[in-house]
Amino acid sequence: MNAIFIKSALVALPALVCVTSCSDSENRELPVTMQFCAGLNAETPAAQALTVTLRGKLEAWQNHKGELEDCVTMLIFLAAQSRAGDEALLEAVKELQEAGADIRVPDEKGTTGLLYAAFGGFRQTLDYLLDEGLPLDDTNDVGCTPLMMAAQGGHVDMIRYLQEKEQSLSATDKLGNNALIYAAYGGHLDCIRYLLDRGQNIRSVNTNGLDCLIAAAHSGNVECCRFFMEQGLNVQSCGYDGVTAPMYAAWGGHVDCFVFLAEQGANPTAIDTYGNTVAHHAAFGGQAEFLHALAQYGFALDEPNLKGQTPLMIAAGEGYTPCVQFLLSAGARASRKDAAGNTALQYAESGGHAACAELLRS
Repeated sequence: MNAIFIKSALVALPALVCVTSCSDSENRELPVTMQFCAGLNAETPAAQALTVTLRGKLEAWQNHKGELEDCVTMLIFLAAQSRAGDEALLEAVKELQEAGADIRVPDEKGTTGLLYAAFGGFRQTLDYLLDEGLPLDDTNDVGCTPLMMAAQGGHVDMIRYLQEKEQSLSATDKLGNNALIYAAYGGHLDCIRYLLDRGQNIRSVNTNGLDCLIAAAHSGNVECCRFFMEQGLNVQSCGYDGVTAPMYAAWGGHVDCFVFLAEQGANPTAIDTYGNTVAHHAAFGGQAEFLHALAQYGFALDEPNLKGQTPLMIAAGEGYTPCVQFLLSAGARASRKDAAGNTALQYAESGGHAACAELLRS
């Protein structure tokens, strides 16, 4: 059971599941990589969990109980999330490669280590991967290029470097996103200005009709949102499915940005084409603190969308335990059923989310 929600046509950083081989040497040690991993300080819960997974894989390999599989791609992604040093990363990548890891293996969304190197601004690592045969015209499953990844990561120097290597500023991915929209999604005003100074269209929209202002709202960067409004973008605009900037702020969990947009004239109580409110979008993003703020502002948290799905059902189906816990405490009714007769408990059970199911049973 999937919630009705029109996700951004922008890149999401996915979980990584890949397969490769590794060495069977007697002395399995990865001192450089293990030391590098010890210094990772990813901020998001998802990246923190992935860091634990990576360390577990490395330790298992050293103990002859596992293989390196997707460790290079995973390592570069986590290095970008942690703003790690390029030189230290490169040494860890080389060590993993010597141990048998395949640097060409992408993650389950087709994103390679080269793309993540661009995202992290890791020029030395990117050059090494190019020298080892990875193509500069590499894209992931949605057609995101290295330059787009650099824009989303906020690295003007990397954008400039990739331009010198004839990467196009005006290219779009399969969903119509260009580098400017990626920069807005990342909330990087310096990249936005750089791209506009080089002729990019500030009124760019993707195939869902989402513009740069709506993309910037997801990043929560108020200054980016203000900039786009000063350049003439309409704070009341929406995508083709009715998704608004406040909804994207809700999905990203950015209360300050949500309040700013509302103060500038955006409608915080709008619903999208499928009947989703900002509370639905916050639930889909797993934003318990945002839902708490909505409650304080007096927003309804238990209204159904056009298929009868409430924010509680969405949160339960996605496995967001803190959201489920808060919504129940705020009065959301676990007994409600969607148009197909399913309750929030059934959403949780269908998704295999035991903790959410336990809360809904109690």
